[in-house]
Amino acid sequence: MSTDIRIPTPDDARAIAEIHVASWQVGYRGQLPDSYLKSLSADARETRWAQFLRDGAAVLLAEHAGNPLGFVTYGSSRDDDPPETCGEIYALYVHPHAWSTGVGQQLHDGALAALAAQGSTVVTLWVLISNDRARHFYSRRGWELDGATKVVEMDRVMLCEVRYKRTLGPESMPSAL
Repeated sequence: MSTDIRIPTPDDARAIAEIHVASWQVGYRGQLPDSYLKSLSADARETRWAQFLRDGAAVLLAEHAGNPLGFVTYGSSRDDDPPETCGEIYALYVHPHAWSTGVGQQLHDGALAALAAQGSTVVTLWVLISNDRARHFYSRRGWELDGATKVVEMDRVMLCEVRYKRTLGPESMPSAL
């Protein structure tokens, strides 16, 4: 599949919100309460995404023939006391109908390249401990657990997450970059 990766504008907020909701509703089925997943709304997320994009957040959008397929957000690490050159992938979601097509790989590689260009030498990300699909995705791409865990509460749902880390350097960058 020929996929274009670009920087989205606030006009893309609806499409990103729809991808975000669909990927959660399918990807987190059995990991989060069904009632919570059913309550997710693209309408509610669209406003937040539009503001996020207006504020200049670092986001890449993947699309095929003008149809949005997935997105990745990234930036400086949000962890307590990270090294100065530590970046973070905040979120990487692909619409379920585009899973296993290489879109996630392209978004992943684009975020790593952007973080490296900004001076990051190490990158972290957080994944639900129960999200085997995501954990396998990152492990296959050279990410390793670093031992950090956390529990976050989202709308009265407790989420257990583990942190992955990856060093950036010429020898560790994806070959497509």
